[in-house]
Amino acid sequence: MIGNLLQVICLCLVVLQLVGRAKSRQQLHFQQQAEYMALASATQEAIWLRRLLMDMKSILPGPHFIREQVCDKTVSLNYCSTSEMIADMLTKGLSIVKFELLRKMAGITSFIIKQSEKEC
Repeated sequence: MIGNLLQVICLCLVVLQLVGRAKSRQQLHFQQQAEYMALASATQEAIWLRRLLMDMKSILPGPHFIREQVCDKTVSLNYCSTSEMIADMLTKGLSIVKFELLRKMAGITSFIIKQSEKEC
């Protein structure tokens, strides 16, 4: 009787161990699959970044970059005299008269800042 009980216990332990191994194999398989997918994704990102950097190097302006772009009609250039540089209102300290003139040239209408009733 005790011998049979020991055999049943040993058999149960063997079954549990085999089930545990099968479960471990399945978990290992899923883990390996997840690691492979992560590696594939990282590789894809690295290739994309390398291509992006190579593209950026190829568009760095050379000595005739602007001329080539104008000839290809990618850009068009218009002459602006120094007195008509609208960006000056953002980059230089100007008199109010000059600022107002450039503001109007940019199409920006005047605005009024209303004081709130309660100051912060």
